[in-house]
Amino acid sequence: MNHKTANQNYFINDYLIIFPIDYYFYTKGQKMSFKYSVGENSKLVDETIKKLSDENVIKRIWKKDHTVWSNDPTEISNRLGWLDSVDVTGKSVKEINEFVDEVRFAGFTHVLLMGMGGSSLAPEVFRLTFGVKEGYLDLAVLDSTHPEVVMDYAKKLKYLR
Repeated sequence: MNHKTANQNYFINDYLIIFPIDYYFYTKGQKMSFKYSVGENSKLVDETIKKLSDENVIKRIWKKDHTVWSNDPTEISNRLGWLDSVDVTGKSVKEINEFVDEVRFAGFTHVLLMGMGGSSLAPEVFRLTFGVKEGYLDLAVLDSTHPEVVMDYAKKLKYLR
């Protein structure tokens, strides 16, 4: 762990690195640089980062410690499953790929994801960011439970498979 100022290096355990001005690192053979400045907020950023480090907040979050937010685990403990999502999903990759192939080969071209909030926002952002791979299903996202909105999507997608 190394603390300087908000416009210089921070190395907080293995989880968080804030890069200094004109700092370079290499990833996949490419030189990357990052610059940042927090201006008049420098003191507040320094204090906040020190507090996060002193209280081991990042390690505690990875251990699913609800006390980072509240002494009462209600509404928190059951919302930290995303921390394991890479491991959990990784165990199902073969099954997921088999399902994708099954629906593709059945002739489906579109999929409608119905969810609320983060469960639909992330896939929608991925779709808009990465597009649709040729030969794969196009994703539409419905972030509503309103009956008229659901019916509009049902009519729109009725003739698509």
